[in-house]
Amino acid sequence: MPTPPKALKTHIDLSLSYPRCCTDEFIEALRGVGEVVEGHYTDGENDMVFMVVARDPGHLREVLVRLNSLPGVQGTKSTIFLSTPIKRR
Repeated sequence: MPTPPKALKTHIDLSLSYPRCCTDEFIEALRGVGEVVEGHYTDGENDMVFMVVARDPGHLREVLVRLNSLPGVQGTKSTIFLSTPIKRR
């Protein structure tokens, strides 16, 4: 029996344009992207950071296209997790 593929976990930074980024409608649109499992507003170079779980690189590309098409999103920067040598929770 073949081993099922592992999920592709990715950290995505979002750059946003004010004020469209900070509305309830914008957050609801983000909640509608099921692959986004966690999201935070941040202080720094980017405005929000997300944890996304995708099936494979092609699926991740689809998620990025959806995120980049939301009103208020100026751009994304992704970091794919290759392994998790330390996990405390």
